[in-house]
Amino acid sequence: MKFLIVEDDTVTRKMMEFMLGKLWGFEFDSVKNGQEAVASLTDRSYELILLDWMMPVMDGIGVLNFISENFSYSKRPYIIMVTTRDQGEDIVLALDSGADDFISKPFDKEELLARIRVGARFTELRSLLNQEIQAFKDLTKEVVMLKKVVPVCMHCRKFRSEDDNWISPEEYFNKIVGLFSHGICPECRQEHYADSTEIP
Repeated sequence: MKFLIVEDDTVTRKMMEFMLGKLWGFEFDSVKNGQEAVASLTDRSYELILLDWMMPVMDGIGVLNFISENFSYSKRPYIIMVTTRDQGEDIVLALDSGADDFISKPFDKEELLARIRVGARFTELRSLLNQEIQAFKDLTKEVVMLKKVVPVCMHCRKFRSEDDNWISPEEYFNKIVGLFSHGICPECRQEHYADSTEIP
């Protein structure tokens, strides 16, 4: 998992870097304000963000708004808001703005790790779901292709593909349904191999 730490307080940022890198062995980038976070998010992909709220230049809510406007749900990172603002209305605002979780400063490192594990499970499940959705889309596309009227050459019996190339039936069905193999139907076996002891 690739993390992004967004924290303007040097002591807190260094502590997070130590925990993520030295203690837990995660890969991460670290920035000190929302504007730098936006630049990092534009250039790189992250699975999880530890996001401070109160920062100069651009605060955490501004980063959440940027992510909501520029990332589809299937592509957005899991976001844990890390802040001293812990009133009920603050938590509601952060979650409504796009944060997935919320932890108050000062935080216990074991609690932070537990919340990170939750984010990792969520990210893994979403990735599996995205794969299943893509597989379903691919299957639907194949079904649609199978239902189409396919032009066939009246002489050589080749099929015309979607890119206007004429290909053999084997090539065509390999493209549509995958592995293509040959066999012998009962009628042809009887016709061509009736007297043979070596029937394929």
